[in-house]
Amino acid sequence: MHAQLTASEDQQLILDAWVQAIQSGNQAFSSGNNKKARVSYQTALRVVRSMVKSTDGWGYAIPEHQVDAIMAALVVSQHNLADLYVHAGLLGRAAEHLCAAHQAIFDLLRHPVDSVAELAQRHLNMTRMELMTFLQSYGDYPLISQTLCATQMPFPRNSPLTH
Repeated sequence: MHAQLTASEDQQLILDAWVQAIQSGNQAFSSGNNKKARVSYQTALRVVRSMVKSTDGWGYAIPEHQVDAIMAALVVSQHNLADLYVHAGLLGRAAEHLCAAHQAIFDLLRHPVDSVAELAQRHLNMTRMELMTFLQSYGDYPLISQTLCATQMPFPRNSPLTH
């Protein structure tokens, strides 16, 4: 007889696979094996994307700490690929991955569970900072400028900046 896994247990097993792929990529990157690092980082990204496809249980069947870990995994996967592409001199590819991370987290701001949207806001601050750092380091990249413009958040009504 097979035991049925809960959604949370299932997500944890997938996160464990993600950790293995990221660690393999980091080890390969550190040793200069960029091809293996890229394959491992892409595997990690595929794994985490499978978790982000359906966010219906987030905040209910999937606890907040796991949702936070999934968002972080998505950002780390994209940012590690971006770092790899920067190292290889492929700045356009790096920009694509930074923008993809930012857009994916931005899309989660509309999640119906407030705590999930709040987690997304926290991760969005980090992805926005990475985009800004990239622009400061490498100059204007239209994709990054467009992504930042498209994902601007209006100030809250009671913000001192709106008076």
